[in-house]
Amino acid sequence: WFGSSGGAASLYDHQITQSARFDGTSNSHLTLASTDTSGNRNYWTFSVWFKRAEIDERHHILGAYSGSGYSDDVLRIQITDANYPATGTGNRFQINSNETNMGFTNDADKTIKDTSSWYHLVWSNNNGACIVYINGTQWTTFNLDGGTNSAMNSKQMKIGIDAATSTGDGFDGYMAEAIMISHGTSGGGTLTPTSFGESKNGIWIPKDVSTLSNKDFHLDFANASALGNDVSGNDRDWTVNNMGTDHQVLDSPTNGTGGD
Repeated sequence: WFGSSGGAASLYDHQITQSARFDGTSNSHLTLASTDTSGNRNYWTFSVWFKRAEIDERHHILGAYSGSGYSDDVLRIQITDANYPATGTGNRFQINSNETNMGFTNDADKTIKDTSSWYHLVWSNNNGACIVYINGTQWTTFNLDGGTNSAMNSKQMKIGIDAATSTGDGFDGYMAEAIMISHGTSGGGTLTPTSFGESKNGIWIPKDVSTLSNKDFHLDFANASALGNDVSGNDRDWTVNNMGTDHQVLDSPTNGTGGD
């Protein structure tokens, strides 16, 4: 099974009732100012459920931009374009660090091309050593430029668009249950996918993350009038850009259409 399917309510102990819709053509995205971040830039784990609406495009999921002094961190799905980065790595995950050191999933079977399925992404950073998981399975590892002092959680962060420009390469699709767990000065607490999901009947499904500790932010997209509302208790609310109340939708990892 590849991807998460919705629709079978009895399968899920935890229900996700909605998601946020992102439109690349209108540059819809979320922004968190550097003044609202936690500062835990070396040890953190990011988790999000996503579903693509378009393929063969460069889609940004999460990024932080410093300008200088830190590693600029971007996680995106790479466009199908043999000239960038000249390896034909279309529809595969790519991590950029300071735009000079790029790592991506190069296995031919590790592509994100099913627009009918929800996928679960986990990105952990242990003092510069990163791991990316999809649906509970490790996909790639990568070392950030300079190792420590990433821009994540310390500089301006963006979801759904290029963190540096806020224009172009926007995400086309849906995201649900976006959460960042930060771990202070210890890498021993960086999390694995089993903190956020589990396998049941051969399908990777969500767990309830409301009780997880060390939250940096938690976006559940439950308030259509404030899609950037942080429910972690830290009040790190994200600024909503080009996303109205109609960008909250009922399609979700536990209430949608899946594929295999």
